[in-house]
Amino acid sequence: MIYLVIILAVWFIILLIIAREFKKHKTHHILDQVTFLVTIPREIPRKEDDANANLPKDFKEAMAPAEQFFASLSSTLKRDLWHKLTGEQDIMAFEMAVEQNLVSFYVACPGHLADLLERQLYSFFPKVSVERVKGHNIFATKGMIAAATLEFTKRFIFPIRTYKMLEADPINSTAGAFAKLGEHS
Repeated sequence: MIYLVIILAVWFIILLIIAREFKKHKTHHILDQVTFLVTIPREIPRKEDDANANLPKDFKEAMAPAEQFFASLSSTLKRDLWHKLTGEQDIMAFEMAVEQNLVSFYVACPGHLADLLERQLYSFFPKVSVERVKGHNIFATKGMIAAATLEFTKRFIFPIRTYKMLEADPINSTAGAFAKLGEHS
């Protein structure tokens, strides 16, 4: 019995070492990223417009497609044993950036998921404009870069507040603050 435990432990350690080495040599995935500029039209209702019946009443109703969009992207998650052991997953990045006092949204994903991401964006947000961007770099050639991290005050098992619990759209206040930044901010 003890021999079986030792053999399994050695096998597991070898598997982890192979997985780490495999992960180190996967730099081509980093270089195979596709970046999209996503432009979302602002839907401002007019009093004389009868088409306002189709517009969402509040931001919670407007955010419901976003919840479904992110849930649909979870289908790209690799749930097999190898990927769980190695931690190898496809990564998508959603960015909000300020360029020339305009707030822009970018989405980056691996090249093999680019068509899926583009189709999902158009299916959940039909009025959105999606444009492939080459050479997008969040770092300015001149200037300073600052970063911050957020940490939970409670343990990670406690839920965070979702859009269903909020009274107002938090993206509006963030985008408004970004838009007010100066030229070299």
